[in-house]
Amino acid sequence: MGTWGVGVFESDLTEDLRAEVTAKLADGTPVDNVVRAIIRSKVLDDPDDGPPSLFALAETLHDLGRPHEALAARARKALANGGDLSLWSKADKKARAAELERLKKKLDRPAPRPKKLVPERRAECELEVGDVIALDLPKRRRAALVVAEVERSQRGSFPVLVLLDWLGDKVPSPATLAELPPRLGWRRYDELGDERCLAAFAVTDLLTRKGNGYSHVAHIRLPPWPKDKLTGETYLDLKQLPREAAADLEPFGYAWRPSFEPRFSPNARDRQVLLSLGAILRHQNDEPLTELAKGNAAKRDAKEILGDAWDVTDRPSALWTLWELLQYGASFTAFRMLTPAGAKEAQSEAHQRRRLAFARKHAATIRRRSLTAWDAARASNVASWCHTAGYITEPELWGFAAAARARARAAYGSWRELAADYCMGRELWMGDAEEAREAADELLADPESPWRSLALR
Repeated sequence: MGTWGVGVFESDLTEDLRAEVTAKLADGTPVDNVVRAIIRSKVLDDPDDGPPSLFALAETLHDLGRPHEALAARARKALANGGDLSLWSKADKKARAAELERLKKKLDRPAPRPKKLVPERRAECELEVGDVIALDLPKRRRAALVVAEVERSQRGSFPVLVLLDWLGDKVPSPATLAELPPRLGWRRYDELGDERCLAAFAVTDLLTRKGNGYSHVAHIRLPPWPKDKLTGETYLDLKQLPREAAADLEPFGYAWRPSFEPRFSPNARDRQVLLSLGAILRHQNDEPLTELAKGNAAKRDAKEILGDAWDVTDRPSALWTLWELLQYGASFTAFRMLTPAGAKEAQSEAHQRRRLAFARKHAATIRRRSLTAWDAARASNVASWCHTAGYITEPELWGFAAAARARARAAYGSWRELAADYCMGRELWMGDAEEAREAADELLADPESPWRSLALR
C-alpha cells in the first residue's frame, strides 16, 4: 500500500476505504451494516492498518452526514490517546499530529446533513482470464496483452492486463502466444526492491472485446508465472504501457526482441555449443561440459543449486528466472548503474556501491558489449539445471539456450572474448573472479576442451 502524505486519505488504504464505503452507502446499504462488515474484516484490529482505517472511516461517515456514534466514539478515544503517531517517522510526526488534531475537532462538531449519494455506474468487463488483446501502436506495430485476472469490486469488474514479450505487425498464433513470457518492467519495484512484472489495471478504456485501437485476437491458457510477481498500475491510456516497457531499454541500445524460442530441436553439435556457453561454471563444478547431467543424484543436486542460489523451486519460478536473465539480467543492471538514476539507487547499500565503482572503472567495455557473456552463460547453466530438476522440458531448455547463444554471438567473435566478459560480469556481481579466470584459461588451453573443437559462431 502506498502513502504519499500525512493526510487521513493520503494513502491507498484509506482512499480505497473511503471509495468502498461511499459506494456501499450509495447503493442503499445501511450504515450499521457497512460498519459491521468492516469490523468483521478485522482491518480495524490490525496494529498498522487499524488506526488509519478507523480515522478514515470515521471522517468519511461524518462528511457524508451518516455518523456512526459507536465508531466515532472509538475514533475520538484513539485520537485522545495519541492516534497513530507511533507509526510515523520523526520527520512526519509533527505534521501528522496537526492532521489528527484537525480530525479530532471535526468529530467533536455535529455532522452535516446527509448528502445525496448517486450510485456509481458499474463497469462490467466482457473479457475473461486468458483473453489476448492486440493493441495498435505507431509505425503499424502491435503489442499483445493477456488478461491475467478479472478484479471484481463494488465499482464493477475490471481486467488486469499483462504485456507479453512481443512486438510486431502480425499477431502470432494462439499456441505461440501461450508460450510468450511477460514483458518485465525493470523500473517497477516492490517495497523490498524485487523486480516485478508490470501489470495494468484497465479502468474504463478496455472492458469489451473490441474498441478503438485494440481488438480481441485469441484466448489462451494463462502462462505459469508467479502471480506475486505482478505489480499493478492504473493506465488510463494503455498505449503508454508498451511504450514505457520499451523505454526502459532504449537509452542503452537494447532492441525489444523475444526472449527465447519456445521450442528448439538442435542437432548434436548444436547441443554441445549451447551447453558450452556455461562451460566455465560447469568446469568449476566438475559437471559434464557438453552433456546433460542425468540420474537421481544429478536431479537432487540441480534442485539444491536452484533453490539455494536462484530461489527456483518449481516451474513458474524457473521460467521467471530464465525470462529475467534473457530480458535484462546483470547486463542491464550494469548499464543502469552508469546513468544518474541508477548511480543514485546504487548508493543505498555497500555491495551496490562496490558494483557501481566497478561499473564506472570498466564503463567503456560495459557500454560496448554489456557483459552479455555473464547473462548468456548463466542462462545456459540455469536452463540445464531446470531441465535436470524436472521444471522445464528439453525443447524448452534448448529454446532458452539458443536465445542465450544468439545474444552471445551478437556480442562476441570467440570463446576468448566471451570468457573475458564472463569474468568481468562475475567480478561485478560477486566481487571475485579468480577461480573463473583459472577455469577459463584451462578451457582455452586444453586440446580436449569443447572451446577448442567447437566454434561460438
